[in-house]
Amino acid sequence: MNPASPASLATLARSAAPSSSPWHLAQAAVDRAQQSGQKTVLVLSFPAPVGDPLKWLAQQTALPRVYWRSRDGWEYAGAGAVHLIGMRGLEAMQKAASAAAEFLDHNVLAERAPMGRRPRFLGGFAFDPVRQDDFEWRNAGFGDAALVLPEALYIRHGNESYMLFAIPITPRDDAAVVPDQIRNLNERFWQGFHEDTVPLDNGDVLHGHFFPSDETPEYTQDRRRWINAARVIDTHIASGELSKVVLARRRQWALSVGDEPGIAWRILAALRGQDEISCPFGFQFHDQSAFLGVSPERLFRLSGRSFESECLAGTLRRQSVSADAQAAQRLLLSHKDRLEHEYVVRGMREALSEVCESCDVADEPEVVTLPALYHLCSPVKAQLKPGVGVGDLLQRLHPTPAVGGVPNDLARAAIRDFEPQSRGWYGGPVGWIGPGGAEFVVAIRSALLTGSHLWLYAGAGLVAGSVSEEEWQETEDKLQSFVTAVEQDPRRP
Repeated sequence: MNPASPASLATLARSAAPSSSPWHLAQAAVDRAQQSGQKTVLVLSFPAPVGDPLKWLAQQTALPRVYWRSRDGWEYAGAGAVHLIGMRGLEAMQKAASAAAEFLDHNVLAERAPMGRRPRFLGGFAFDPVRQDDFEWRNAGFGDAALVLPEALYIRHGNESYMLFAIPITPRDDAAVVPDQIRNLNERFWQGFHEDTVPLDNGDVLHGHFFPSDETPEYTQDRRRWINAARVIDTHIASGELSKVVLARRRQWALSVGDEPGIAWRILAALRGQDEISCPFGFQFHDQSAFLGVSPERLFRLSGRSFESECLAGTLRRQSVSADAQAAQRLLLSHKDRLEHEYVVRGMREALSEVCESCDVADEPEVVTLPALYHLCSPVKAQLKPGVGVGDLLQRLHPTPAVGGVPNDLARAAIRDFEPQSRGWYGGPVGWIGPGGAEFVVAIRSALLTGSHLWLYAGAGLVAGSVSEEEWQETEDKLQSFVTAVEQDPRRP
C-alpha cells in the first residue's frame, strides 16, 4: 500500500488512530528527542511493490545512493541520508563504526522486524588512511570512513519487498509532523520500482577497451615497473624481513557508452548474479562517480555474538568447466598458494584470539569456484566475548594478509613505497551495520567509476617462491574477470 494514501496516513493521525503502533512509535521518538536534546530517527516500514532494487535506485536523484546484496539474497538499495557519519584519520574506521552502532542503539526507533528488515548504516572505509587519496577518490567524495543511514531504503528478498522511510525528529518537533514527513518521502521515493528507463538487462552497451592498450609503451612501462617492484619485495621476503606483501595495481577501462545517468547501476546489474558466493555492492556520493564491485571475500558477518568469516587467498585462473576438478587439485597442491593462504589463516586466528570464547577454523582449505577464477578458502566460525563491538572487529581484522601482508605494518609500508597510486576504498571493508548485527566484505574485484571510465584494481600476493611475471599475470586475470562480467549480457546462460 502506498504510504501516502489516506488509509496509510490515517494510521498515524492522532484523531484517527491514537492507539496505533506507528503512532506510539512516533510519540516515543518525540519523547526521546526531547529528553536527550538530540535528533531521533523514526523508521517506519511499508510493504512495497516487488521490483528490481537497482532499477529503483537508477531512478533516484537524491545522494548518496548505496546498494548491497548479501549471500542469503537480501538486497538493499538506499537513497538520501537521514544521518551520515564521515571521518578521516587513523582511527576513522573504528570510531565511525562504533558511532554508527551507538546511534542505532540510542537515536533510532523502528518497528520490530526480523534482522533483514531492520534499518542499517551502509558504507565503507579506505584501505589505508595514512596515504593521501588520489584526485579521482577525493573528487568522488570518498573519505577514510563514510556510513549512511538512508532516508529511503528499498529492501527485497525473494517475492517480498519493503520500503523503510527514515524521519528525523528534533527536540522541537511533535508527532503531528510525521504524516507530512511521510508524504514528502513518498513523493520523492515512491516510484521507479518497475521503470525501464535504464536498460539494466542490456549488457552489450557496456563494452569498452583498456587504456592504454596492451601494445602501447605506457602498458609496457607499467608492467616493467610493477614486476621490478615485485622483485625488490621478493628480496626482502628472501631476507626474512617480510613474509608476504599484496602488491596491487590499477588500470583504466574506457566504456563505450558516454557519461549517462544511471550508468553505475547498469554496470552493477551486469556484475550482479555472476555467482552465489560473491557480494555485489555500490556506493555513490557524487553524480559522476561511484565505487562498484562484486567481492567473493567476506570479512565477517556478525549476528549477536555469533561470528562468521573466511580466509580467502590462493588463486588460479579458470579455463573450463571440464577442467574444474583437475585445476582444483592443482591449486590445493600448490606450495606457493598454500603458503599464501596459511598466512591469512594465521592472521585470522591471531586477530580473534583475545575477543573470542571459541573459534573454529577449517583444518584444510576448500576450493571456491568463481566464473573466472579459483580460490582457496577456509571457513571460520566463532563466538565472541561479551562487549566486543563491530568497530573492534574491523580494527583487528583489517587489513587481512589477503590484501595487506605479513608483518602487517611492514607490508603496509612496502605498499606505500611501491604502489604509485592510492587504493582508496579498494581492499577496504564495505558493508552494513544494523541493530544487533553487521556484515562486511573486502572490496576486491572492484572499480571506481569516473564519468565514462572505470579505474579497475587488482593485486597479487607475493611470498617465498613467487614468480613476479606470474603474479603480474594473476592481476591481469583478475582485471579481465571484472571486465568480462561487465561486458557479458546477463541474459546469456
